[in-house]
Amino acid sequence: MGLGPEEMFRPVLDAEDSDSGQIDSAVELLVQGGRDIRHAVAMLVPEAWEGARDLEPAVRGFYRYHACLVEPWDGPAGLVFTDGRGVGASLDRNGLRPLRYAICEDGLVACCSEAGAVDVGGHGRVRRGRLGPGQMLFVDPERGVMLDDECKQQLGALAPYGIWAADGLWRMNLGRPIQETNGAASLERRQITHGYTVEELRMVIKPMASEAKEPTFSMGDDTPCRTGPGVPARCTTT
Repeated sequence: MGLGPEEMFRPVLDAEDSDSGQIDSAVELLVQGGRDIRHAVAMLVPEAWEGARDLEPAVRGFYRYHACLVEPWDGPAGLVFTDGRGVGASLDRNGLRPLRYAICEDGLVACCSEAGAVDVGGHGRVRRGRLGPGQMLFVDPERGVMLDDECKQQLGALAPYGIWAADGLWRMNLGRPIQETNGAASLERRQITHGYTVEELRMVIKPMASEAKEPTFSMGDDTPCRTGPGVPARCTTT
């Protein structure tokens, strides 16, 4: 990226642009700054790496380092991207959108949210699969199809990100936990001030305090409806 007054590069994102437009602008900025487009997408839409136990150290270091530079782009999305040479696809880090691929023997690669959206008949044997949360694939003109493991291993080997993150992050003393509050009336005033509700206290704060982790919830009940003799024809969702 050429040098110049910082004002020339602002605003990076248009507040009135769509989510797709904003992430496109962010990827463009990172690529123009010298990063490979796979690097840019993995920075912006990383997998949920913090709790992954089988992640390679180099890949974990990549994510940990870049988490200090940019917050993850959340939200349901299936991304298709290109740098003018290769073409790739990536899925949002929560896996809220389906993204299936078909790799044909003759080199044709189809990636869609619906299976069968592209007719791959007559292209030889077909290898099918689907991207998991935060995963990507990339079709390189020279190396062919690169699936998620190969893409992430390549990114993790670009630099000693794990060492950089360890050297640059300070471990803070958390201090001593408060054993007793200043009284129910004072505590209630503070909770009201910060907008806590009874539901949040019961379903979020209490599990965090007792289990040392954030609780997870379902966005809805997708239990299939059952109808038939003797079965009420009703279905409820939450």
